[in-house]
Amino acid sequence: HTQDAVVGGSVNGLLVAESRLELQESSKLEGEIRARRIRLDEGAIVNGNVLMGDNLTAPSPPARSQAPNPTPAPNKSPAGEPT
Repeated sequence: HTQDAVVGGSVNGLLVAESRLELQESSKLEGEIRARRIRLDEGAIVNGNVLMGDNLTAPSPPARSQAPNPTPAPNKSPAGEPT
């Protein structure tokens, strides 16, 4: 965590700038950015998630819907009767 950050190199992981983040043209970020304001110079590379604004807490992950476990169909004989 920092108030302001200027990045001109490589960063892997989480980068939190509570006020301002500047990514210079030589920067490469792999991971997550959280910053109130961001300046992204042409040529900078960002691969990951970006969270901007006043609320820099991580959003909760979306709920994963799980389909109910399917019930196996009963085995049937060639005549169509259960075995």
